Amino acid sequence: MDREIECHSLLPCKLQRPVLTYYDRDSGEYVEHETTHDAEDYRQAWQTFLADFYAHNERRRWAHLLTLCPYDEPTDPDTFRSTALMAKEVAPNMRILAAIYSDVAHQLMDVLDIAVVHLSQGYDRTMVAAMRDSGMEIRWYNCCFPDWGNTLFSCSLADSYRVPWITLANDFTGYLRWSIFNFTKDAMTNPGFRWPTGDMFLLYPGQRGPMTSLRWEM
Repeated sequence: MDREIECHSLLPCKLQRPVLTYYDRDSGEYVEHETTHDAEDYRQAWQTFLADFYAHNERRRWAHLLTLCPYDEPTDPDTFRSTALMAKEVAPNMRILAAIYSDVAHQLMDVLDIAVVHLSQGYDRTMVAAMRDSGMEIRWYNCCFPDWGNTLFSCSLADSYRVPWITLANDFTGYLRWSIFNFTKDAMTNPGFRWPTGDMFLLYPGQRGPMTSLRWEM
């Protein structure tokens, strides 16, 4: 590990209510406690963990590689900002990033170090230019959509080939794909899932490890 260690997530994706799970020594059972991002028990639990986590990485000389994603695709800038600032209180040097629509990222220039923007949802070149000018690093991602510049079954194989060219042409510093081997139950004969086919994996399960695919090779 010599480039980046990306850490997830302080809140569930799509901002569902967070649940703290802990072991109760008195009862000998695990307890699930539903809370909110601004509750004192939530702050105490995460800040205690993050302080220990950051100290561990400092001892291993990995702290400078850490990035933290509070949660992906935020729609409420205030909640994201509050969560990021809470983490920064105990780990001020940890960079904050998120897969995020550029119109939301533009509202978070005070806390966001790396914006991983979607090119077909809320994308605005002027906003992206302003974020770059502020010193923010810009990467890009796609997932269930669109069906261009993507690696879905519905895409042309040439779209897989276009991914690095899109990255270069727009001066992005990287490309995010959320998974390459999140296999369905029977990926070889029934690769479909509730999301567009191909979104969950680029490789296939093999007897000696993952097997490649045309979408991966392109």
